[in-house]
Amino acid sequence: MFMDASHRPARLLVASFLGSVGGCLLAATVHIDPGTPAGASSDGSREHPFKTWGKVQIADGNTRVFFIANGERQTRGILEHNDMRGPLTDGDGGAIVYSGTGSGLVVRHNTFSGPVPGGIYHHSRDLQVYGNVFVDLPMGVANHTDSRCRVFNNTFHNVDLCVVGRAVAAVNNIFSLPREGQRAFTWKGGLVEKRNLVTRGPAGPDRLIGDPLFNDVAAGDFRLTPGSPAIDAGIVVGSEIDREGTRIPTGKAPDIGAFEWHGVDVR
Repeated sequence: MFMDASHRPARLLVASFLGSVGGCLLAATVHIDPGTPAGASSDGSREHPFKTWGKVQIADGNTRVFFIANGERQTRGILEHNDMRGPLTDGDGGAIVYSGTGSGLVVRHNTFSGPVPGGIYHHSRDLQVYGNVFVDLPMGVANHTDSRCRVFNNTFHNVDLCVVGRAVAAVNNIFSLPREGQRAFTWKGGLVEKRNLVTRGPAGPDRLIGDPLFNDVAAGDFRLTPGSPAIDAGIVVGSEIDREGTRIPTGKAPDIGAFEWHGVDVR
């Protein structure tokens, strides 16, 4: 059973950073002017959870990692409802979110979009990634630890390597792979996969193949439309609402992907 951290107590901080950011920050909503190098981090200097809520716009920055959660004492952080966009860096290296030596970070209901080398890169323990949209990226989520990383109810579109690494439990995700060579998984062992919808690739014992029937890909609208094979096709993982606040499940069973269809044709 996956745990939804929506009811855990968290301190909500809001701040604005312009220019280079130094020192230790308890993660906050961040607004960045185009061309301004900036970043936000939490090094575990406080033991209580942090929480973000807002719209993060990243444009032409010079930082390799935008958001960092690091430190042994940093636990149960929540990064949510942010719109995080590149480019962050050119060449090798770089990700929008890095989680290091902490534990229990929850990354939910965000949008990660490129161009940028990666979405989430982590070495931490017990990372949960759910309800996010990853679009136009070389890499979505990279797990470089033996601690189980839970990746569920996300939507990946036009991501070259969606989930990378080892010890990953991937459930109820949509992998929309419009280009040849794109892959849902590249792993080194320990993959647990259940009820994912993939647009191309081999079928599995608990994998669906088909078109998710998004509302408007060109406009970045990845909500489902009537007839989508993702509707009522998922399994219960513990989350109660989607990124728009729609109750999960609304139908007979949870939907696959970041958006729960609620019986209304959004077109």
